[in-house]
Amino acid sequence: MRPTTETPTHDSPPNCVVAEFNAMADTFDTRHFLRISAHRLVDCMTLPAGAQVLDVATGTGWAALAAAQRVGPTGSVGIDLAPALLERAKQKAAAAGLTQVAFRTGGLMWCSAPRPSFLCQTCWPPRRSSGAS
Repeated sequence: MRPTTETPTHDSPPNCVVAEFNAMADTFDTRHFLRISAHRLVDCMTLPAGAQVLDVATGTGWAALAAAQRVGPTGSVGIDLAPALLERAKQKAAAAGLTQVAFRTGGLMWCSAPRPSFLCQTCWPPRRSSGAS
């Protein structure tokens, strides 16, 4: 094993993990269960109009987009480590005319920094990489 001089933080995943998810961007939405699961997740939540929703590991944004449609102008924020997936999410939001949803690059440390309060946080489906535990 090669020694390392860097101490990784929770917000700086190994580049291989981010690269793996970025490489999936073109085919990520062909996994129809992701869209269906995200919509079912939002359908199961009691989200009043005006709530703010944080979608962690948003991928291409299915849950964040569904939540934004549900809560109205207060919208939702989706965060993910993979910029290529977030670009797809932004494209879908623009195509749907949704201006009340934002997408940000970030991980767990983004959630612990001072942010607006969120009524609900989602993270579905759990994402695992073959290179991370």
